[in-house]
Amino acid sequence: DPCAGAWNLEAELAPADPQEIHRFGQSVSIRDDLIAVGADRSNAGPGSAYPFERDAGGPDNWGRVKRLVAIDDGILDRFGFPVAIDGDTIAVGSGDDDDLGEDSGSVYIYHRDDGGADNWGKVAKIVGSDTTTGDQFGNYVDVSGDRIAVGAFGDNDLGSDSGSGYVYDEILIDPAIVVTGSCPGNITFNYVGATPLGRAILGYSRQPGSAVIPTGVCEGTQTDLDFLNDSPVKPIDADGRITLSGDVPFSVCGMYVQVVDLVSCTMSNLETVP
Repeated sequence: DPCAGAWNLEAELAPADPQEIHRFGQSVSIRDDLIAVGADRSNAGPGSAYPFERDAGGPDNWGRVKRLVAIDDGILDRFGFPVAIDGDTIAVGSGDDDDLGEDSGSVYIYHRDDGGADNWGKVAKIVGSDTTTGDQFGNYVDVSGDRIAVGAFGDNDLGSDSGSGYVYDEILIDPAIVVTGSCPGNITFNYVGATPLGRAILGYSRQPGSAVIPTGVCEGTQTDLDFLNDSPVKPIDADGRITLSGDVPFSVCGMYVQVVDLVSCTMSNLETVP
């Protein structure tokens, strides 16, 4: 009885890979029979997060079910501080991530059954739409249903370290691009299902393939293009849409195009310029 004034120790959790300066327990979050524990100095520096589940490994046993790491994180990015869990979603902050400048920060989102039952696969990486050096986006994070709140106390929008909070809803629309018009001539690219107020690039190539994004937030993400031509970053509106329109030269006719969301690292379908 939590009102009786006595709390009995039920379990002491520990990682299976303990090490000095691991800082396991730097952050914790609990929802029902799931606990997430952060260790922002494990994995030789970048950090880790560990989900534990009651009855995993036996009745009333709090068993570790996965070790979460960010393969693109660098040393001292502090992945694992903080962690937040709700339902089948875990959010892990990495406030010292340097993707958009030193200590600009990011948040990684994991779903329980992504990639298989109880796999806890990564489904998105979030960065602030205006994040820059020192913002420490992701230094605080919370999850409630399909909504995630992220703090960035180093944001300077209203003065030095004035801070900002960001709220994200899970994207329920499959990312898709529709290309209309006649080439050469006026062509319109409409993209839906992107991260609201995020950023994206429109990639294009002569042939389909499996080119990999070499750097940045989505480093290592495989596209359906055989080569990634340089393309400027485009802002996404509040409804998760991008509309681009203009005269397209003959040299672009017949090219394959695909949009890459630079927040979630998801991609649209592959289309051709008509």
